Amino acid sequence: MEKSQRYNEGKPRYSLISYEALEPLVRVMEYGATKYDEDQWRKGGEKLDKLSILDSMQRHVGELIDCVRSGREELDHETRVHIIGHIMANAMIYSYHHVIKKNVIQEQTSRTQVGERSS
Repeated sequence: MEKSQRYNEGKPRYSLISYEALEPLVRVMEYGATKYDEDQWRKGGEKLDKLSILDSMQRHVGELIDCVRSGREELDHETRVHIIGHIMANAMIYSYHHVIKKNVIQEQTSRTQVGERSS
C-alpha cells in the first residue's frame, strides 16, 4: 500500500503548544469580549500602538513580580484571572498588530510589486 505524502517542513508545529497553559489567556479574552466587544482587540487604533501594549504588559509583569515576592495571590484584582493571562493577552495583541499584520502587509506589497514588474 502506498503511503500518503505530507509537506509540513517549515510549517508551525502547533503540537508543541500546551493548550491547557493558554487557558488564562482565553479567560482574559472572554472577559474583554464581555467588557468591550468580542473583536475590540482586532480593531487596533492608537490605543493599541506598540508602546501602549508594552506598557500594559509591563504593568502586569510588575504586578506578577510583586505578587511572587510578597506571596500574594497571583490573580488580577479586576478579572480574578491569573495575571499571566493578561501578559499573554498583551503579547498576543502585540504579535497580531505589530508582527503578523505587518508581515501580511509586507507580503501583499511584495506580491503586488512582483506582479507589476512582470506585467
